[in-house]
Amino acid sequence: MANITNVSPVVQLAKKDEVKRRFEEVFGDPNKAASFIASMINVVNSNPALQKCEPNSVMGGALVAAALDLPIDSNLGFAYLIPYGDKAQLQLGYKSFIQLAMRSGQYKNLHASEVYEDELEYYNPITGEVKFTDMKTWTQRSKGKDDKIVGYYANFELINGFRKEIYMSKDEVKAHAKKYSKSYSRNSANNIWQSDFNAMALKTVLKRLISKWGILSVEMQRAVKSDQGVIRDINNIEDISYDDSPDHVVIDERTTILEKKLQDGE
Repeated sequence: MANITNVSPVVQLAKKDEVKRRFEEVFGDPNKAASFIASMINVVNSNPALQKCEPNSVMGGALVAAALDLPIDSNLGFAYLIPYGDKAQLQLGYKSFIQLAMRSGQYKNLHASEVYEDELEYYNPITGEVKFTDMKTWTQRSKGKDDKIVGYYANFELINGFRKEIYMSKDEVKAHAKKYSKSYSRNSANNIWQSDFNAMALKTVLKRLISKWGILSVEMQRAVKSDQGVIRDINNIEDISYDDSPDHVVIDERTTILEKKLQDGE
């Protein structure tokens, strides 16, 4: 049996009764809570950098994912616990925003996709209109070469008939990443922008589309507010700092962090 001193402080905290009870409160089911905690421990044990993070920040990020009922197994692509310095931040994947949007029951269709150079005819940034070339002429998508991707597209249709679409060029996505993530340019095995740029780009267009024009359910608001945040107190998951994104600040007493993020479409 492994000596307790060889177990990371994060795992030690996860096994405490008060932490287990907090997850049980969120799930309302001890079995689901135990399963989620076991998954979280597996994630921590497989990531040495995460083991060195403040235990409360790891637990806080995991608890928000639990509150949103999103798995944190990075292989599933819904939610990630990302080491940033000595803290862990919660990073949501594009699948999370699709999942939360569909749960609202207000979406008829919701889609996001890479756009290859031979697919885009034009994009009007003033009207937001996007026009694609004849699909019969597309060849780059079948080849699947990332260097032929010129941008990212997302659209939705609500059950009431309202539709909206958005397109961002690859350069626009990169500029967005540089502005809102200090870790974007850092060489790190935990940098999702570097390891899976396309997934992060799809998330960016989806998040911007939904936060500006979509249905902002309570869950969606929490997701927008918590994404890329550090949560250090499992008893107050609304207390969030944005260590990796210095632009996420309160503008004045009348403007909350969430309002600013929604205004920016971030």
